[in-house]
Amino acid sequence: MQDNCRFVTNIVNVNNRDNTHYVEYKMEKVSLSLKLRELGLHSHYYTIRARILRGWTPDKAIDTPIKKGNYRNMLFNGSKLKTK
Repeated sequence: MQDNCRFVTNIVNVNNRDNTHYVEYKMEKVSLSLKLRELGLHSHYYTIRARILRGWTPDKAIDTPIKKGNYRNMLFNGSKLKTK
């Protein structure tokens, strides 16, 4: 085998592309996908990436919990919000 060859996993290979989205998280430049996989948040990739694209800092976008549930029955100042 040649010295300039290496075998890597599919995950590493996919993140070694031109269109990989890198962010600075906790003062370290990392692949967003790999960092979310490491933190157990990979299923929320699109939510967190949308937050970043809307102007959130990567630290805030990743560290803010993802809301789940039905938003139709939310209360605002003690009264129920009207939805369509």
